[in-house]
Amino acid sequence: ASDIPDSVRYKLANEALKADDIRQAARWMKGLLQPPAGEDMAQWMLRRARTLIYAGDTKPAIGLLRKMLAERKTLDDAVAKRTIQVLFDLQAVQEHAEAIELMELVYRRVKKESLKRELLYWMGESRGALKQYEKAAELYLRSATLGQPKGADMWGQSARYQAAEAMASAGLVQDARSIYRDLLRITEDAKRRALIERKLRQLWLLENRTTTQ
Repeated sequence: ASDIPDSVRYKLANEALKADDIRQAARWMKGLLQPPAGEDMAQWMLRRARTLIYAGDTKPAIGLLRKMLAERKTLDDAVAKRTIQVLFDLQAVQEHAEAIELMELVYRRVKKESLKRELLYWMGESRGALKQYEKAAELYLRSATLGQPKGADMWGQSARYQAAEAMASAGLVQDARSIYRDLLRITEDAKRRALIERKLRQLWLLENRTTTQ
């Protein structure tokens, strides 16, 4: 591949991506440090990182993402959103510790509140996947209440629900019950109410089983 001119390799990489031949696309992209004409460097690095992840080469992809973020003190919304999408791919391949680290870097580089709430939520998901349930609950609650002290908007309600789930997994039954009851007071949708009521019954069963053993 290194013997082929860069201009040709860009085209070959794009053709491979169109054909869903990810490994071949990653091969053509290898060593192409500069973006093709007209493409932003950050977007190019993200495209390379995503291709590497899909090709199963997560280690160099993580290195690229770290480099991209280290070179920028701030991220505009477009780059931040694209970065988050690539970090979803890391979560999908169970690279949760690295995803958390990189999400924290993105969090410190964005100003938009909705992006910060989203990052906190997905960090909570990765903490939960690592069975760090108390940390997951804390992140979900931060996501729920950032800019929304009561966490009563739809995003806040979803994040608080996930916080209760994490608390239940951590054995914090009373805290989980308190959040479910708060949600029940403000939830109007019948299906969501039924789900929360079922979760409350499950907590009672869990608590009863624990105390009778």
